[in-house]
Amino acid sequence: MDPTTPYTVFVNSTDKFEDCWLPFFKLFSHYWPNCSAKIILNTETKSYDFPSLNIQSTQVSRKPHAKKQTWGHCLIKGLEQVRTPLVLYLQEDYFLKEIVDHKTIDDLAVYMMEREITRTHVHHIGLTSFDRHGPFGVTPNPLLWQINSQDPFFISLQAGLWQTQTLKSLVSENDTPWGFEAKGQDLNKRTLRFYTLNKQEFQPSTRQVISYDHTGVIRGRWNPDIVPLFTKHNLDIDFNIRGFYTKENQVPSVQTIRQRLLRRLKQYLPKAKL
Repeated sequence: MDPTTPYTVFVNSTDKFEDCWLPFFKLFSHYWPNCSAKIILNTETKSYDFPSLNIQSTQVSRKPHAKKQTWGHCLIKGLEQVRTPLVLYLQEDYFLKEIVDHKTIDDLAVYMMEREITRTHVHHIGLTSFDRHGPFGVTPNPLLWQINSQDPFFISLQAGLWQTQTLKSLVSENDTPWGFEAKGQDLNKRTLRFYTLNKQEFQPSTRQVISYDHTGVIRGRWNPDIVPLFTKHNLDIDFNIRGFYTKENQVPSVQTIRQRLLRRLKQYLPKAKL
């Protein structure tokens, strides 16, 4: 770990996704060799090690017989163990499939730190081609676009750089991942500068910073798209345990239905308190 690196790679997970850790870190070590940042794996009770990687497991619920904690609680407690001003947020099923453009990540992290000095803060930078839908605005940095407050995914949990305190301040104890992203529609965004990659400069077919399929696990089941990647890297996974996500089992969850209804209602009743 390079002590001058201003960000920590924060891999948000949960014990029930333990079967993702081996493929995640094997692919991470292959596609991001010699990563200079500290790596934190956010877990409840378990720890994990991988050769050549210095992984700190948070174990935020180590007390014997502790009750199951919420996603929001675990994220807050995990972020309390971060000692850098920035975090690079990832999740355990973001399985890397191409070499990471670490130079661009480092440059953008430095850019965020420089903006701190001048008090023209950048609170977040999305690092994928599918994290936001727009509209977008220009920024002083040609690599970046500003995320408009009207973007339905103003908050995104796809790979991105965050000011550690900003991310922590936005999370509530009872948040779910879906609820956390949805709350971006209700924030007072006047003081938040959220950026994403310039979509003209960064395209999936030409140039990416962090390349992975949108999610490796969908509603608790494996995304079939990751099978060729796992096969390529000789990852012997028993897919029968989780099974595969298919059209037959894609009935939306109650939480997903609720979020869809709320978004639709807010389109037609913007002043309603829902």
